[in-house]
Amino acid sequence: MTQSQLLKDREFAEVSEVRPDAKKRVTLKKLDRLAPFYKVYSNALGQIILDPQVIIPAAELWLYKDKETLASIRRGLADAKAGRLVKLPSLAKKGKGSERAVRDPIHRGSGPAEKEAGE
Repeated sequence: MTQSQLLKDREFAEVSEVRPDAKKRVTLKKLDRLAPFYKVYSNALGQIILDPQVIIPAAELWLYKDKETLASIRRGLADAKAGRLVKLPSLAKKGKGSERAVRDPIHRGSGPAEKEAGE
Protein backbone atom coordinates (compact mmCIF):
# COMPACT_ATOMS: atom_id res chain seq x y z
CA MET A 1 0.00 0.00 0.00
CA THR A 2 1.37 3.39 -0.93
CA GLN A 3 1.69 6.24 1.53
CA SER A 4 -0.89 8.33 -0.31
CA GLN A 5 -3.39 5.45 -0.15
CA LEU A 6 -2.77 4.86 3.54
CA LEU A 7 -2.63 8.40 4.91
CA LYS A 8 -6.03 10.06 4.60
CA ASP A 9 -4.88 13.00 6.73
CA ARG A 10 -1.25 14.09 6.95
CA GLU A 11 -1.63 16.14 10.14
CA PHE A 12 -0.36 14.18 13.14
CA ALA A 13 -0.18 15.22 16.77
CA GLU A 14 1.96 13.54 19.40
CA VAL A 15 -0.39 11.87 21.84
CA SER A 16 1.92 10.20 24.33
CA GLU A 17 5.05 8.17 24.80
CA VAL A 18 4.69 4.46 25.43
CA ARG A 19 6.95 1.57 26.25
CA PRO A 20 6.29 -1.99 25.26
CA ASP A 21 5.58 -4.19 28.26
CA ALA A 22 7.25 -7.58 28.86
CA LYS A 23 5.00 -9.13 26.21
CA LYS A 24 5.90 -6.36 23.70
CA ARG A 25 2.47 -4.68 23.95
CA VAL A 26 1.74 -0.97 24.09
CA THR A 27 -1.40 0.64 25.48
CA LEU A 28 -3.35 3.38 23.72
CA LYS A 29 -5.27 4.67 26.73
CA LYS A 30 -4.66 8.36 25.96
CA LEU A 31 -6.30 8.30 22.54
CA ASP A 32 -9.66 10.08 22.32
CA ARG A 33 -11.09 7.81 19.67
CA LEU A 34 -10.56 4.10 19.39
CA ALA A 35 -11.79 1.95 16.52
CA PRO A 36 -13.14 -1.59 16.90
CA PHE A 37 -9.86 -2.87 15.40
CA TYR A 38 -6.86 -1.69 13.41
CA LYS A 39 -4.65 -2.73 10.55
CA VAL A 40 -1.04 -2.30 11.62
CA TYR A 41 1.60 -1.07 9.17
CA SER A 42 5.32 -0.69 9.83
CA ASN A 43 8.31 0.39 7.81
CA ALA A 44 12.03 -0.44 7.82
CA LEU A 45 12.66 2.30 10.43
CA GLY A 46 10.26 0.70 12.90
CA GLN A 47 7.60 3.40 12.53
CA ILE A 48 4.11 2.07 13.06
CA ILE A 49 0.80 3.26 11.66
CA LEU A 50 -2.50 2.05 13.05
CA ASP A 51 -5.27 2.35 10.46
CA PRO A 52 -8.76 2.22 12.03
CA GLN A 53 -11.08 -0.39 10.54
CA VAL A 54 -14.77 -1.15 10.88
CA ILE A 55 -16.70 -4.36 10.54
CA ILE A 56 -19.18 -4.66 7.67
CA PRO A 57 -22.03 -7.11 8.23
CA ALA A 58 -21.87 -10.03 5.79
CA ALA A 59 -25.37 -9.18 4.52
CA GLU A 60 -24.11 -5.74 3.40
CA LEU A 61 -20.82 -6.87 1.87
CA TRP A 62 -22.42 -7.20 -1.60
CA LEU A 63 -22.82 -3.42 -1.72
CA TYR A 64 -19.10 -2.78 -1.32
CA LYS A 65 -18.30 -5.38 -3.96
CA ASP A 66 -20.77 -3.84 -6.45
CA LYS A 67 -18.88 -0.66 -7.37
CA GLU A 68 -21.63 0.65 -9.67
CA THR A 69 -24.35 0.39 -7.02
CA LEU A 70 -22.08 1.85 -4.34
CA ALA A 71 -21.25 4.79 -6.61
CA SER A 72 -24.98 5.32 -7.26
CA ILE A 73 -25.73 5.37 -3.53
CA ARG A 74 -22.88 7.80 -2.90
CA ARG A 75 -24.19 10.09 -5.67
CA GLY A 76 -27.64 9.95 -4.09
CA LEU A 77 -26.24 10.86 -0.69
CA ALA A 78 -24.28 13.74 -2.23
CA ASP A 79 -27.44 14.94 -4.00
CA ALA A 80 -29.39 14.82 -0.74
CA LYS A 81 -26.63 16.68 1.10
CA ALA A 82 -26.63 19.37 -1.62
CA GLY A 83 -30.41 19.70 -1.36
CA ARG A 84 -31.15 18.16 -4.75
CA LEU A 85 -34.28 16.32 -3.63
CA VAL A 86 -37.52 15.38 -5.34
CA LYS A 87 -40.69 15.29 -3.26
CA LEU A 88 -42.62 12.12 -4.01
CA PRO A 89 -46.35 11.67 -3.46
CA SER A 90 -47.29 9.99 -0.22
CA LEU A 91 -48.01 6.29 -0.50
CA ALA A 92 -49.98 6.46 2.76
CA LYS A 93 -52.97 8.12 1.07
CA LYS A 94 -55.85 5.78 0.28
CA GLY A 95 -55.77 4.49 -3.26
CA LYS A 96 -52.34 5.93 -4.01
CA GLY A 97 -50.30 2.86 -2.99
CA SER A 98 -50.54 1.26 -6.44
CA GLU A 99 -49.59 4.40 -8.38
CA ARG A 100 -45.81 4.22 -8.32
CA ALA A 101 -45.08 6.21 -11.49
CA VAL A 102 -43.37 9.45 -10.61
CA ARG A 103 -42.44 11.90 -13.32
CA ASP A 104 -39.33 13.91 -12.53
CA PRO A 105 -36.32 15.00 -14.57
CA ILE A 106 -33.91 12.77 -12.67
CA HIS A 107 -35.69 9.39 -12.75
CA ARG A 108 -37.97 9.79 -15.78
CA GLY A 109 -38.79 6.50 -17.42
CA SER A 110 -36.39 4.40 -15.37
CA GLY A 111 -38.64 2.93 -12.70
CA PRO A 112 -40.61 -0.32 -12.73
CA ALA A 113 -43.95 1.56 -12.95
CA GLU A 114 -42.93 3.22 -16.21
CA LYS A 115 -41.89 -0.14 -17.67
CA GLU A 116 -45.20 -1.72 -16.61
CA ALA A 117 -47.18 1.22 -18.02
CA GLY A 118 -45.43 0.81 -21.38
CA GLU A 119 -46.39 -2.88 -21.65
